[in-house]
Order: sequence, then structure tokens, then C-alpha cells
Amino acid sequence: MKRPAWLPTLASRRPATLRGRLLVGVIVLLAAGLVGNSTVSALTLRDYLRHRAEVTLSEAGDRVHRMLDGQPQTVNGGQLAALVEPILGITVISVDGTVAVQAGTGVPGTINELTAGRLDQTVSFTDTETLPDLIALRIPTAGLTVDTGEQRVAASAVILTMRTDIDRITVADFVSGQATTVGLTLVLGGATALLILKIGLRPLGRMADIADAIASGALDQRLPTHGKHTETARLAIAVNHAFDAQARAESNIRAFAADASHELRTPLATISGWLDLYH
Repeated sequence: MKRPAWLPTLASRRPATLRGRLLVGVIVLLAAGLVGNSTVSALTLRDYLRHRAEVTLSEAGDRVHRMLDGQPQTVNGGQLAALVEPILGITVISVDGTVAVQAGTGVPGTINELTAGRLDQTVSFTDTETLPDLIALRIPTAGLTVDTGEQRVAASAVILTMRTDIDRITVADFVSGQATTVGLTLVLGGATALLILKIGLRPLGRMADIADAIASGALDQRLPTHGKHTETARLAIAVNHAFDAQARAESNIRAFAADASHELRTPLATISGWLDLYH
């Protein structure tokens, strides 16, 4: 299989130093954790706001059902608004299926058509051209008469609505705030990790300097060790053992050369004398 042409490029862009690789790893892990936490928090907030709106509508619908309780009732607009508070919109549907009264923030008439036949069901509307984002609950109200002051309307249903676009803005603001927080945390976390790595890897830098000095001829120097259980201390001890073994080997070689030259000096002198005598 042919190696992709972009692999060497990516490999060449990887941090070359241990500090750089560790720093990139810490930042990636930190970013993944922060982004994952922020995503879960945003989804949880969105679901909570949606559930809260649905529960508010459901509780208001239950109050209307308890008020009717199978008996005819006549209420005015203020009483109806107080009954379903804090619902933002109330639409009263007359017995002929048309919108008779609207109260609160005002709901477009199309909500009547969209909720027709969906009694006691919480319906969500999003990305609809004729409506803002909202949820609606259509409640059958047979026997309910609404007195508007100008007329008395026999209501066949009441539609309760709540705007959810505000909740979407809330979630968007939360996400924006979380993005800023994640960015600042990554910057501060990266700076802190860089400082910690710089301090933590300082023994390796000293070890490298002493190793260079030993290579330059300072054979009596050894790497510093602090404790016996840290990784750098274990590495320093192992390298010092290697340097000691090398020093012993060189010492043995020098001793062997000295002994050999001393032992060979007398026979060589004798051979040299006999050669002179022969000449």
C-alpha cells in the first residue's frame, strides 16, 4: 500500500521535544474534557428549558380541567389569564372553530390550524415561517363561556402557548459564554502546564549538560541524583553506572598496557643486546 504523500508533512509538524509533546497532549486532553463538559451542559440546559415549558403548559391545562370539572363555567378574560398564569399566550377558540379571543403576547391565527385535532398534546413549533418558536397545548373546554366585556364567547377549546425562542437565545448565550471560558481555561491551562513541565523537566536538562561535559573530557563528573524512586533519578543512576563501567574498562586497558610494556621491556632489551652483539 502506497504511503500517503501528506504523512511525512504531518510527521514533520509534530513537536520534536518531549516538553512539546507533553504540552500538546495536556492541551488536547484539557480541550476534549472542557468541550465535552460544555456540550453536555448545553444539551442539559436546552432539555431542562424545554421540559420546564412543557410542565408549565401541562399544569395550566390541569387547572383548566379542574375548573370545568364537567360543569359549565363563565369566566372573564382576567380570570382566565390568572388561571393559566404564567402562560404567555392564550387563544380562545369558539364553537365554530375560529379564533374568538387572543390574550397575552398574541399568537398568530395559524396556531389554531396547526393544533386542530391534537387535544391535550404539547406540540413544539420550530423553524416555522409563520410562527415564532413556541410550544402549544390545545385544551378542550366544552361548557366554558368567556366574557370579554364586549361579548360572550362559547369556547370549544383554549390554546395555551409559550415562546421558546427566548430559551434558544439563552442556550446560545450559554454556549457563547462556555466557549469564552473554554478558551481562557485552555490559555491558562497551557501556560500552567508549560511552567510545570519546565520545572519538572529541568533535571533532564542538567543531565544533558553534564553528559555533554563528560563527552568533552570531564570524565570525573556524574549525573545528579535526587532520591531513588523518580524516573529521572533512576535514569541518572543507570547512566552513572554505565559511565563507571566505561571508566573501569579504560582503567583496566591502561593498566594492561603499562604491565605489558613493563614485562616486555626486559626481554626486548635482551633481544636488542644480542642483535647488537650479532652485528
